[in-house]
Amino acid sequence: MLLTDKVALIILFVLLGAQFVLRSFLFRYRNWIRWGIVAVILGITIYWSGYQYFYWKANELTKSFLPPYQGIGYFAYFVFTKFIGPWLIALAVSLLFEWGAKALNRRYEEQFFEAEEPALIGIGVFLSGWPGFLIYVPVVLVFGAFYTAAYNAIAKKRAPLYFLWLSFAIFAILIKNLWVPTDLLAHFNL
Repeated sequence: MLLTDKVALIILFVLLGAQFVLRSFLFRYRNWIRWGIVAVILGITIYWSGYQYFYWKANELTKSFLPPYQGIGYFAYFVFTKFIGPWLIALAVSLLFEWGAKALNRRYEEQFFEAEEPALIGIGVFLSGWPGFLIYVPVVLVFGAFYTAAYNAIAKKRAPLYFLWLSFAIFAILIKNLWVPTDLLAHFNL
């Protein structure tokens, strides 16, 4: 399991606990929390990029991939595709889902989500990472649809999905790292 996935799991468990204890704090500081999480994850990827540079520089064979033997473009491409790019894709998709949830909720007069849920959706998508959000989104949609239909049939009101978003992000990371074959994940590299 990558360090970014371990950190994402820790963050998700902390946020899930905070949902029970510090709900108003999460709501009030959701934007700071989200961008703090993005900074932490991208900081880790930048650290690993620097580590990769010095690792290659120390080896006689791999230092030929770096300047002055090679242009910096090869190293930048490698680092982007292996470390930074997947998280930027996850960030873009998370912002898209968060924006979509806000727009849908606004259009239908707050019928779908509580006020802080779009931010939780975005955090869940982002921390699931690439290709983890390809597991996260379908699982949340399918389970959420069945749960909502059953809850609506029994209680005749909107299903509470508040605790679903971060829980399923944990689930998606665990599936990605424990059950999906590494060979299959290799096909999802940029």
